Amino acid sequence: MKYLSILFLICLFSCKDEPKLDSPKIINKKTPISLEVLNDSILILDKDLKQNKEISIKLKQKKILEKIDERNELQKLIIEKQYFKEENAYTLDFTYPLLDVDFKPTNANFNDYINNTYIDITGTVDNILQDNVLICDSITTTICREKRYIDYKIYNVNNQLVSILFYKENFYSGTLHPTYTFDCMNFDLNRGVFLKYEDFFISGSEEEFTDILNEEITKQIMTSNLYYDC
Repeated sequence: MKYLSILFLICLFSCKDEPKLDSPKIINKKTPISLEVLNDSILILDKDLKQNKEISIKLKQKKILEKIDERNELQKLIIEKQYFKEENAYTLDFTYPLLDVDFKPTNANFNDYINNTYIDITGTVDNILQDNVLICDSITTTICREKRYIDYKIYNVNNQLVSILFYKENFYSGTLHPTYTFDCMNFDLNRGVFLKYEDFFISGSEEEFTDILNEEITKQIMTSNLYYDC
C-alpha cells in the first residue's frame, strides 16, 4: 500500500544521517597537555560538527526534492501554486498543490485546509514580524532575517485518494541551522475528507504498529549503517 510506503518514507527521512565520530584516542597521562592545545582541539571539533550538520541538512533536502512523484500524471487534478516573497525581515518560498474543484466540488475542502491552515501565508508573516519585534531592532533586522520554505511530493492511490508528502524548512533568527519536518496528508477524493489513522488501521493499534515499525528499522540497522540514528 502506497500509504505505508510514504509513512515509512517519512520515518526514514526523519532520521539523522550524520557521520559517526571516531573513538577518542587514549592519551598517556604522563604527556603534558596545555590548555591552549585543548581549546584549539575543541574549536576544530566543534567546527567539524557544524559542517557535518550543514552537509546532512543539504543532503536530506536534495533527496526529497529529487524524489520522483506523480504530479505529471495528476496534471488534470492538481493546480500547483508557487508563492515567493522577499522582505527585509523574511523570505517565503512556498510550492504546494491545490485540487481542481471543477474535477469535483468537494476538493474545496482540501484547498481550504491547505490555504488557510497549513500554508497560512498571512499567519506566517504575522508570527515572523511579532518575533522580530521581540528580538530585533532597526539596526539588526538583516541579522534577524527568517526564511520559510515548503515543497511537496504527491501520489495517487487507486484513483480514490491522493497522498501528499510536504517538506517544510524553517530558518529562525538566532539559530545556526534550519529546522525541517515532513508531513504526510491523505485525502479521499470520493468523500472529500482527509483520512485518519483509523481509516487504515484498527483503532487503538498504534502501539502494535509502532512495535512493527521499530522491528523493521532494527533490521535495517543490522544490515546497513544508513539507519543507525533512527
